[in-house]
Formats: sequence, structure tokens, C-alpha cells
Amino acid sequence: MTPPPATGPEMPVFPTAPGASTRTRLTKALFGFTIVATVLVVAIADVFNSTHLFNPRWPGHARFHIGMQFTTLVLVSLASLGALAGPLDKAKAWLAALAPLTFWPGLLVAWFIPGTDVYATDELRQMGIPINLGLSLLFIAVTLWGVWLASTPEKTARSATDVPRPIHAGRQAAS
Repeated sequence: MTPPPATGPEMPVFPTAPGASTRTRLTKALFGFTIVATVLVVAIADVFNSTHLFNPRWPGHARFHIGMQFTTLVLVSLASLGALAGPLDKAKAWLAALAPLTFWPGLLVAWFIPGTDVYATDELRQMGIPINLGLSLLFIAVTLWGVWLASTPEKTARSATDVPRPIHAGRQAAS
């Protein structure tokens, strides 16, 4: 009989193949970070505080859309996290990137819609830094880095016999 699979802290959430490269582990970590951080940031900023979803001054329909948006984000994020299980190819990398790359660009687009405001509170406005736009650019960049890592071939170390010969080496032997 084979023992049951390990569970608990010794079992990674998204195990990689035993011989997975550092690059593959880094790529999965980048995706995992952006996916989970996206859900957490949105939960803190838009859902579980008084400035958005539970703001009594907001019309009910606006709060309805925040609830819908967060539910959609969680479901897409679960699909993105699922893509990190097992080997990671280019198609699974794009699926892993789906949640952050479909959520964060919306903040950048919304910035240009007349009547919108990047600052949720006067305190944030007084700071003068649109934190949400900065996070948007950061998460997009980190996610695209993960896509790039998963999409470009990994360079392998050369052996000592694989060193290129000098250009003139053949001419010297012929002389």
C-alpha cells in the first residue's frame, strides 16, 4: 500500500515538477503574488470598507456593480490560480495572467472617463499620489514579467566543449 499524499505545511499549494527550474518557480511566484494581491487589495479598498461597497451615500446600483465586479474577480482569480498547478506552458501562463491583466488596466482606462476621480477619500487626495494607479502599473508590470519569463526559452549553461572557436582559428591551421 502506498501512503496517503502529504498534507499540511510540508505540502506546497501549487507543487512544481521535482526538476522545475528556478525560473519556473519564480514565474509561478510572480503570478501567484499578483493574483492573490489583486484580490486582497480589491477586498480591502473596494469591498470591506466604508468608502465603496458599504458606503450609504452610494446609489444601490453602484454598490451592486462593486459586488458583481468583486465576485467576477474572485472567480477569474481562481481560474488563474488553477493554471499554476502542474507544468507551466505559454497557454497556462496567459491563463494565470488573466485575473490581473483584466482587472488592473480598467483603472487606467477609468482615469480618462469624464467625471471619475482616482481618489476615494480627501485624505488620499491630500497625499497627492494616486495609489491605485501606481498599484495598477506595478501589478501589470509584474504580471507581464511572468508572461515574458514563461514565453521565452530558458538559456541553458554551455559545456566547456561548446565554447565558440576564434574566427581565425581555421586559417592558422591551413598556413
